[in-house]
Amino acid sequence: MNYDCRAISIINHKYGEGSIIAKIFTEDYGLKSFNIKRGRSKKTKNKISLLEKLSLLNISAKHKPNKELQYITEISVAHHFQSTGLYNKLLRIFMAEILSKILIEGERNSSVFNFIWGLTKDLDNEQEIDHNFSLRYLISLTKFLGFFPSIENIEYPFFNLNNSCFTKKTESSEEVINGDNLNYFRALITNRNINIPYKNRQQLIEKIFYYYKVHHYKLDNIKSHIVIESLR
Repeated sequence: MNYDCRAISIINHKYGEGSIIAKIFTEDYGLKSFNIKRGRSKKTKNKISLLEKLSLLNISAKHKPNKELQYITEISVAHHFQSTGLYNKLLRIFMAEILSKILIEGERNSSVFNFIWGLTKDLDNEQEIDHNFSLRYLISLTKFLGFFPSIENIEYPFFNLNNSCFTKKTESSEEVINGDNLNYFRALITNRNINIPYKNRQQLIEKIFYYYKVHHYKLDNIKSHIVIESLR
């Protein structure tokens, strides 16, 4: 069955001598893997050049439910990035890396799709990017994955990462957020502006990676956030 829809490029890699496999988040069918030939024709080269991480696209494709690899017939840019600097590009890479870990192949998720589509456009239009963007992105995604932190008892001195709630009792240091980091965390989940020092941003992002892990999303081998922080 042929279909046309919006799509978001996530990641791609070489496949054999003459193809690439592109993982693309489609609006209609969720994350799909597409086989794209790496021919010498101008049309083929243009297709591949459009697959930058988090590119916002329009595609025409053939949906084959029982096939692992799908095929794109047409591809075009739906939004041309205005911000082409390294910092913006790294943030898009980070967003795409996270998505590559949490999206399930073939599972449609309109809420996540629309969130990413809108956020990518907003990021491109920002004149001054929030230094806490990566943290806010990770926390916002949990709304769609079912484990956004509960704000009940937000005044309590610990946040239990396993149970997604504030508590009076401490667990092992790995399993809670406390101290200064807890104050920053409270501001993030209630969407307040706050200046978070570099060291604390690093600590919080590692805590949130652990938070994803205990809720069955492993964010292994993601390093782009380290490069992002090094550019500040």
